[in-house]
Amino acid sequence: MAEGGHSLNVSCSICFEDYKTPKVLTCGHTFCCQCVSKMVGRNSSLQCPTCRKDISLPESGKVEDFITNFALLNLISDNEKIKESGDDPPLKVDPGRECPQHKSLTKFYCKSCKKLVCTECLLQEHKPDKHTIATSSDIAVILSGELQKHLQKLQLYENERNSLGEKISEGFRCYEQDKKRIQVRVNIVLERKKEMLRKSAEDLIHKLNRKAKEHTGAYTDLQAKLNDLCALSSKINEKCDDLHHHLKNCHLSHASELTEEISKHLVTLAAATESLKDNCQSTPMRVGFNFSPDEAECQLGKLHKVCNTPTILQRKDKCRGFLE
Repeated sequence: MAEGGHSLNVSCSICFEDYKTPKVLTCGHTFCCQCVSKMVGRNSSLQCPTCRKDISLPESGKVEDFITNFALLNLISDNEKIKESGDDPPLKVDPGRECPQHKSLTKFYCKSCKKLVCTECLLQEHKPDKHTIATSSDIAVILSGELQKHLQKLQLYENERNSLGEKISEGFRCYEQDKKRIQVRVNIVLERKKEMLRKSAEDLIHKLNRKAKEHTGAYTDLQAKLNDLCALSSKINEKCDDLHHHLKNCHLSHASELTEEISKHLVTLAAATESLKDNCQSTPMRVGFNFSPDEAECQLGKLHKVCNTPTILQRKDKCRGFLE
């Protein structure tokens, strides 16, 4: 606010009217945005009307992109409120402008120490022969220059922050795209794997059914051979009964023939029984495979091996001929 509530002169030094959108040049002086625009030459050059320094336009080339003097806008707002109220209270010294050591008004600025000083300070701690001293009229220019530097740094940090924000947004967008792409690929591979496993399972089930038929035929053949052995055994029993009858009736000639015939049948029965015993021992009583869903792929490979082993039909021929 204005000191002590007094209204201040906040008019532009070009148009002599109250500031309208005050812009701070790089030299630290402030002018209306419209006034600065009128001063820009054909080659986009600009010279400060106060200090005559050459001023470069912002990178955009627009006067509007010079930093706005918000502190001055606040002073203009306070000044308008004071004018509207009509009050003019007694002038008070701003505590911020009072030297804490000598209790005097600080009218100078020590550039070496970067602090406001009073007349007593110049005679003691801040002697002009050892310190660089600026008058009160230069203080605003110096501080405005510092403000300009701070605002420029702030602008750089804001630009960097915006750039980082864009990078973060881009990174997140790329991550989401990669995630969706990988999910699609995983689903494709999963479906292909499912189809492969389904076809493999169907093929194995077909082979297993075929093998079961082969085993069924083999067991049927063995059962038939066993039935033949039973029939041969019954036939030998009948021959033994006949032999007993002939011996009882002293028919020795018939008894001799029956004895020789029974001996031949017993040899045949012994050979066929031994052969059938070997085939029964070499014939698996079970498939030899238990399927577990948790180890599907590994066990499907084992089932392939089981289904591709020689079958009982390829081994049953060993006993063929004994009973035929």
